[in-house]
Amino acid sequence: MGDTYTCTYGCPVNRDGYGICSKTMMMLYPLMEAVRSGGDLENVGGDGQYTKTIVCPDGCIIFRLTAKPLGNPNFHRGGFWKEP
Repeated sequence: MGDTYTCTYGCPVNRDGYGICSKTMMMLYPLMEAVRSGGDLENVGGDGQYTKTIVCPDGCIIFRLTAKPLGNPNFHRGGFWKEP
């Protein structure tokens, strides 16, 4: 209903280039890692497989994390770590 923040890795930023506070980012980062590794956000209280509502630690803002699968191979399962 307000700003939209986007990212792939790193801190999400809105269209004006402003990021999210570090306290909220500490809550978001593990959830983003869970999605990147193929996890289901419903297992950690999410609203759906790729969505979760989060209240900032100060109680001022409600965020809705929505992940969109890109179809890329999983970094850990895709053999990127294997030596040739």
